Amino acid sequence: MAKYDVNFKQAVVNDYLAEVGGYRTLGEKYTIDRSMVRKWVNAYNLLGRAGLERKNTKTTYSGQFKMDVVNWMKETGESTYAAAKLYIRRLIT
Repeated sequence: MAKYDVNFKQAVVNDYLAEVGGYRTLGEKYTIDRSMVRKWVNAYNLLGRAGLERKNTKTTYSGQFKMDVVNWMKETGESTYAAAKLYIRRLIT
């Protein structure tokens, strides 16, 4: 079970959007870290309510995909950071 449910996250985001307070003020009000408030607001602005919902699926990569990425790194001389930026899906929440 997620530590914070989507309705709680939505309430925090709604308060932020209604200008009840900033990240720090709302963090204190809801006894959560202000970085969590910022993360939820950014996720909501990007994806709407879906950005606040927990992702229940774990991304897995096949052995062939991993080998393709390693070969790409060898051919191009790129770093692991560049490979991750290009090939790994970004998670928001």
